Amino acid sequence: MKTALDKWLRPSMDMVNQITKKDREINKLTKNNEKLNKENKKLKNEIKLKNRTFFQKVKGKISRIIK
Repeated sequence: MKTALDKWLRPSMDMVNQITKKDREINKLTKNNEKLNKENKKLKNEIKLKNRTFFQKVKGKISRIIK
């Protein structure tokens, strides 16, 4: 009786284990993606700031040359 029950339950348990493993992988990738998105946003803002200051310097130098 036990072996018949084991044979019947084994595929279900294997499937549950696979789903659990995949779920963990998805969670890990999601956290990594969120971390990378946050870092990407930070870098984009840093680039915008550097571009802004660069163009302000260039604009200032051009206006001094024109005067």
